[in-house]
Amino acid sequence: MHTYGSSGIYTVCLIITGGTAGMICHDTICQDVVVEIQDDGCRCDSTFFAAVAAGFSISGSNPLTLAPIALDTCDSVEWIWGDGSPNDYTAANASVTHTYTSGGVYYVCMVVTRISSNGTICKREFCKNFQVPEPPQTCEDNLVLNGTYTSGLTPGNLGGGGNVNNWSSIFNTPQVITHDSCAEAGAIQMWGNQVVGEGVGQPLVFQAGNTYQVTFCGMWMNTVQDSVRIRFRASTGPLGSYFNCPSGACDEIFLSPVLTTTWTTYTSALWTPTQNYSNLNITIWNNFAINNGAYVSWARIDDICIRKVGVTTAADDVSAPVVSAKIFPNPTGGDATLEFGAALDAPATLLVSDLLGRPLQQTVAAPGQTSHQLS
Repeated sequence: MHTYGSSGIYTVCLIITGGTAGMICHDTICQDVVVEIQDDGCRCDSTFFAAVAAGFSISGSNPLTLAPIALDTCDSVEWIWGDGSPNDYTAANASVTHTYTSGGVYYVCMVVTRISSNGTICKREFCKNFQVPEPPQTCEDNLVLNGTYTSGLTPGNLGGGGNVNNWSSIFNTPQVITHDSCAEAGAIQMWGNQVVGEGVGQPLVFQAGNTYQVTFCGMWMNTVQDSVRIRFRASTGPLGSYFNCPSGACDEIFLSPVLTTTWTTYTSALWTPTQNYSNLNITIWNNFAINNGAYVSWARIDDICIRKVGVTTAADDVSAPVVSAKIFPNPTGGDATLEFGAALDAPATLLVSDLLGRPLQQTVAAPGQTSHQLS
């Protein structure tokens, strides 16, 4: 065996020496051979086919970020997105990001071209279907504060290092996550069943006689048990039970359909409370009522919208103008008092926003009030 240090044409000769009866004979056979030195990582052989077949990783839901898993530096990649948009081009294992304008199933292809060290060109593709969720609808007049989980975002256990503004844990330790979401970065991850689990909530005023509708984006995490749902409840104070919803203190707003394993938007039927409530509670639900970790389900939730349905705008809803309304002290860095100038003849919802129009606090003033404390 002989190893050549460089490519080229070499004359290889076989010299045969032998003899008999005291005579020595020689014979030489020569032949030209072509030697091509190839780099181990850039061959158009089974290693290339295996590298392409390893496919690509994916993160996010929309936009999607894809990255080849096992390509080499001599590989170039063409990405075909399946939505008619222009193709993208990368090299080796570099990642690429794409945003779809609408939800649906898309056939994404990674077409890999390799030029080996001897100039041979080989091409192979890896394709896969992806379910892309519908972009979230804009929620006008959302009663939920920070329903997109984007403000004050710190990943971790909510209340134990993790944070998202306006939300608190009502059961155990739900997780604030940033690596996966329905749209913008930020979502909540929780586990549970009918009798035990995690939950999040915030103060939110529901008024008797008004009609409300819930939309949210959610997904089931394919671990432990399936048939997971999201449960929305209104209450007059903190829930005393993960399962029970006693009349007069709690009411069921929406028990969602069974979630899928991709981000999907769900919408509730209309709900009209018969009394006032002051808290929103969100927990997990599945088919089991067993206090055992083997019978819980995991889910993620994002983009929560609760709005009044069938009401006039704020400008049309005022039957008589509030005369000489005052707020003092002004300016203030703490509590303030809002004086209406006259007694209210109907319940009034007060919404406090910042200079960018982002809601910070919501409360209700009762009929007959002439002032209201804000804190």
